[in-house]
Amino acid sequence: MTETIRLIINELAKEPFKKNYTVISFDSLQPEQLLQVLSDVLAEFESANKVDIREEAPEDTVVRILNALRILKYRPPEDDPSSLRSGLISGSPKVIHPILGWILPRIPELKTRAYLARYLMKVEIPQEIRADIEIEELYQQYEASIEQFKNVHKQLDTMKSKGFTTSEIRKDIAAMEQEQESVTRKIEKLKRQVEGMQNIDSTLEVVQTFRKEKEKAREVEQQQVQQTQALNQAEQRIQRLQRQLKEIKAAAAGATAEGILQRIEQDCDVAKYIVNEKLPKECEIRRKEIHIMEKVLSEGAITPKDLDDTRARIDRVKAELNDLVMKRMMKSEDDKLVMFRQQAAIVSNKKSTLFEKLNELKNELSMLKEEVGEKRKIIGNMQGDSIVKEDDFKEYVKNLRVKSTRYKQLKGEMNYLKAESGVLSKTLFILEEQLQSSNLDLNALEAKLGIKGFSEIQGNLEKISTEKSVLDEKKSEHLQKMSDTVQELHEKIDMKKVDLAPLVKTLNNVRQEAQILGHEHEAAKRKYDSVVSSVDSSLSSLTKDVENLRRTSEEDQIRFCKLQAETVVYKVELKRMQEELKAYAAAGQGNQDRKKSYKEQLMTKISDQERLGKRLKEEEKEIVERQSDRVNQVLMWKDLIKLLELKKQLRENQSMSQAAASSSSQGSGGPGPSTAAAGPSQSGHSSSKVDLSLVNRGIWLVKVPKYLAERWSRIPGNVEAGKLKIYKSNLGGKPKVTLSLSEATLCAKEAGDDDIPKEHDLIATAVTNQTMVAFDVESNVQDDDNEKISVLGKVHQKLECRPVYDTNYMQLKKTAIHKASQPIRQVKQLDRVVQSYKPVSDHKNNKEYEERKKAEGKKARDDKEKVLEMLFAAFEKHQYYNVKDLVRITNQPVGYLKEVLKEVCNYCVKNPHKNMWELKPEYRHYKMETDD
Repeated sequence: MTETIRLIINELAKEPFKKNYTVISFDSLQPEQLLQVLSDVLAEFESANKVDIREEAPEDTVVRILNALRILKYRPPEDDPSSLRSGLISGSPKVIHPILGWILPRIPELKTRAYLARYLMKVEIPQEIRADIEIEELYQQYEASIEQFKNVHKQLDTMKSKGFTTSEIRKDIAAMEQEQESVTRKIEKLKRQVEGMQNIDSTLEVVQTFRKEKEKAREVEQQQVQQTQALNQAEQRIQRLQRQLKEIKAAAAGATAEGILQRIEQDCDVAKYIVNEKLPKECEIRRKEIHIMEKVLSEGAITPKDLDDTRARIDRVKAELNDLVMKRMMKSEDDKLVMFRQQAAIVSNKKSTLFEKLNELKNELSMLKEEVGEKRKIIGNMQGDSIVKEDDFKEYVKNLRVKSTRYKQLKGEMNYLKAESGVLSKTLFILEEQLQSSNLDLNALEAKLGIKGFSEIQGNLEKISTEKSVLDEKKSEHLQKMSDTVQELHEKIDMKKVDLAPLVKTLNNVRQEAQILGHEHEAAKRKYDSVVSSVDSSLSSLTKDVENLRRTSEEDQIRFCKLQAETVVYKVELKRMQEELKAYAAAGQGNQDRKKSYKEQLMTKISDQERLGKRLKEEEKEIVERQSDRVNQVLMWKDLIKLLELKKQLRENQSMSQAAASSSSQGSGGPGPSTAAAGPSQSGHSSSKVDLSLVNRGIWLVKVPKYLAERWSRIPGNVEAGKLKIYKSNLGGKPKVTLSLSEATLCAKEAGDDDIPKEHDLIATAVTNQTMVAFDVESNVQDDDNEKISVLGKVHQKLECRPVYDTNYMQLKKTAIHKASQPIRQVKQLDRVVQSYKPVSDHKNNKEYEERKKAEGKKARDDKEKVLEMLFAAFEKHQYYNVKDLVRITNQPVGYLKEVLKEVCNYCVKNPHKNMWELKPEYRHYKMETDD
């Protein structure tokens, strides 16, 4: 604060204030005197006389000062209008000193701002008054005048920045007039010199045409430079537009209708939140502020006594509020309601903070866009539409460094030359003094001899003769040059005519040939287009034929594999038939030790199945007879289970309420925490809930070979694994199900793997006498203890995937049998001596642990309040902690940390959070008074 006062005193001592204050005298000023100083300072920015605040009402003084501060765009340290107004009314140094410290160092800048504000601040006219046509026209003229004033002021600033003054302009005009006189004299001399020349008119015409051609050539060069610059700018603009197009395409590449709808829904949710929650709250806050301001305005001037009364009333209200908070904390309520209120408050706070961040980011984005637009305008004004590249900027910096070194060298030389010029000027001054003295002696001598002024006349004559000889030489040189140039021009023109004659003839011939070649080119181009179209059509037909042939070859290969597998099956059946014939032949011979034929075996199986069917029918009849009793029994068991579950839930609720009441009675006398955990308290019970929404969905349980499971595990989830085909039977039997693998599955093999069969049969079996359900367990990333369990469906059919017997499958089985026949343990021959290691007294990891422990040092006990703050900050992130984690976070001894934990935490002895610490309920819900 003393630095601010010193700055104010130093600035007030300067022009135009000239007030000699000291730190003590300025600090001891009365509020009215301090307000008078502020009023005098603000009067410098207005075209009005200084006002004595003793002759002015306090409200008028405050309004005048606030208007002046608004024009100067002053922002108080605390953005509170009521405190600023009350401080100005009371003349508080805490309010006036920062204002003076901000204004006095910026007087020139603020004078310009006040001057511009006098003309640029628009007069606010209500819309109902502006509905009149004449008033609207006048208001538009008024706005146009403001814009014109802005432009004129900018031009004035640019002219001032150029640095031209009236004295410099007058000097330039005088120099230009002298140059004009000298040029006119030279022209008259040249006219007199060329009066007697022959062919003067033709020579002047030739010179005039030559000058015009030179001017045209210069204009053409300038146009060429401008065109090259325009071309470069256009190329740069094309590149920039291409980059923008690529960015837009890249942004729109992944855009889908669902994504767009999702973004629109998010925007709608944000807008709903703004309209339904944010804006009403802000409107209510603004209404309260307006009410407070109206109340302050209606009260009039505030005296120090009123301020003291207001402070006392605020202290009383704070004390009452603290009492209510303590009562609220001591009051025991339902834990679930408190928990839900806390969660709702946390969600609302998060929404408000996120919305504020969103507004800040939007404002920042708009400001950045405006800055980028302004920078682009500045760059466009300086260099057109071109933007300096990195290489160009590096080259510019390099040249700048070279120029800076060259500048330093030249500056050194200039200093040396200045020193030399000083010495020479001194010697010149001495020589001039000597010359004056010699001239005086010469004049005295001439006066004695009676020839006074002879030396001056002789010098003038010599000077005139030298000048005349120089002018004659220059005149002869000019005339000779003019004649030479005229002669050269004539020669060049004749030579150009001679040179251009054959070129004109060849140019005409070349133009005719170009026309002929153009017609031939068009005809050849038409032929080429027709040939290309025919080749494209033939190429498309050939590609289609190749695709058809490839498809037929694949189908033939599959058919060949199937036929080969069928031949193997037929061979086996042929062998079985041969054995069957041998068995019939042995039966005719009456051999008792013979093997039974397949017919006899099948007949015995049929008889066994018939006996089994009869027994099952009897069992079914018995089950049907007892079905009603069993259904009633099942219903009774279900009712009993529900009753037991309700009793169990009631018992758990009673135990929880007793525990909460006991913990609240124990913690009511303890110190309230400053922070507590805000995590969800029901996270420990979420693992017992199961999602049964898909329990009635039917699914298939398929058993696949190991090689097929390995291939499917290597391909990503969004790639086609194969095609499932179901063939209905015309005879009323079971449908045939086949699986055809995709090319991605067949190609997903590693080095050394054999090819697998492409076609597989799915053998279906019904699920009887059992209920199988598929579950899905999804772990929560934020909390590993929470798991979401959901039922995927009920298994209706079991299927077994069997490969079709082709060459690939045979090769696969051959490789598997070969690998299985190899022993796991193999004998290896040692080619060098095996090193044996001696035992050590201490291992490396133990030594590292001891060194790390020594480096950390002994843990020292911190203050209990500091440890509690660290614990509450940790429990705000997670609900449960282990002792090791808390020791690592707080860096406290274990015994001391457990003593502190027993006061504010509960030790969990049951799963799922066994041997972990959790905050007590009274500390866990510390924010419940802010939820109402």
